[in-house]
Amino acid sequence: MVNEQNAFRNVGWLTYLPKQILMDSKEVGKLWEHGAVDLVFVDGDHSIEGCKGDIVNWVTHLKPGGLMVFHDYGGPYWGDVKIVVDEFMAGWIPLPIVDRIAAFRKP
Repeated sequence: MVNEQNAFRNVGWLTYLPKQILMDSKEVGKLWEHGAVDLVFVDGDHSIEGCKGDIVNWVTHLKPGGLMVFHDYGGPYWGDVKIVVDEFMAGWIPLPIVDRIAAFRKP
């Protein structure tokens, strides 16, 4: 967090730096009241239910053209991530996969 504070301070944006939220990401998505977002990075509990919950509770907050990014996509230990992402992201615009990070652009 310190590096982000320094970067924002250097360009005069320190007041715009969001606070760190220490909660379950699915619950934060349910309670989110801070407007639409450009990017959601999902690196949750890697279970089927956890991954589904992150997608369902955050997809409505993502702006059109925004990105939903998933860590551990196709990894040898987290097969459920790929299963859920493939199901829920059908119809979205896939971007190239890099180091088990998959990104999809919201239509």
